[in-house]
Amino acid sequence: MSKLPFSLPKYEYAINKLRDEVLFGLHMQDEILKLFPPREVVHRGATRLVSNPTILDRATIPHKSKVDMGEAMFLQTDVIKCTDVICRLTMSLLNQQKMHTFEVMFETGDAAGNSIDGKGRDVWELYIEALQKLDYRFEGYKCYVGSDVMKKMLATPPTEEQLERAKAVVMAKREEFLTKRHERRLA
Repeated sequence: MSKLPFSLPKYEYAINKLRDEVLFGLHMQDEILKLFPPREVVHRGATRLVSNPTILDRATIPHKSKVDMGEAMFLQTDVIKCTDVICRLTMSLLNQQKMHTFEVMFETGDAAGNSIDGKGRDVWELYIEALQKLDYRFEGYKCYVGSDVMKKMLATPPTEEQLERAKAVVMAKREEFLTKRHERRLA
């Protein structure tokens, strides 16, 4: 008795489409990854991420995952096992993608001159320094910090002087933004 080949075009297309939809759905549920929605891009070689003050070129890297899909799962139409395999595959790929995203974000920040060494420094002084480095557009920014930094922030509240300096930095950045913005005039 000959075995049924698993390379049936319509079957393979349906499985790939299901995997892609699950991958997209879980990608968009992740707090960090959803900031970078998936796009299909075709290019070769490296992409320039930063050109000033330091050049940063990054080539795409493949994400790999290995899962076991037994023939019995398909022949017996075991939906539970199939769902488990697709979820394990998807989560493995998304975890790799998230780690790669963090790597690129940190490297981009370093190359653009937007990173700060905070070892042994007051967390609120670092916060004020970060505010000074930001390029504000006043469109609603989010700040992400690690759990260790959050613990430090909660353990040591800012001084009144630090709060005033932070407010002054934000106000100065807002003024700078408003003066650079083009004015519209009605005829």
